[in-house]
Amino acid sequence: MIGIGPDRDRLEEIRRAAAPFFEPKLKEYLAETAANGTLSVTDDVSMNMRSDLAYVTVGTPSSQDGSIDLTYVKNAAAAIGQSIRETTYYQLVVLKSTVIPGTARMLVKPVLEGESGKAAGKEFGLCS
Repeated sequence: MIGIGPDRDRLEEIRRAAAPFFEPKLKEYLAETAANGTLSVTDDVSMNMRSDLAYVTVGTPSSQDGSIDLTYVKNAAAAIGQSIRETTYYQLVVLKSTVIPGTARMLVKPVLEGESGKAAGKEFGLCS
């Protein structure tokens, strides 16, 4: 399994099996994967080209007006779209971030299609 993200400090924490945020049992799972070598992390988005499955699990902070800030979701979708542009296989993209209903259809799908040049449902899958 490969984790991809832009924050090098957070990636280094994960490499050291230090949980960068609280999630039940995350610390134990990180320790296990560090010990058995089943998880690697990188900031190289091109590594996604080799994947059949991509999860979007980014933060969705509140904006000053209280609305949801989808900047990280949009950036992740753009990076995934760019990384699968030249692939010839079908990849499933799973939106796991905390978002409002319709975000996959109204934001993530158009960004993925625009960046990849591919059609959702035909050349890649999308679900949330």
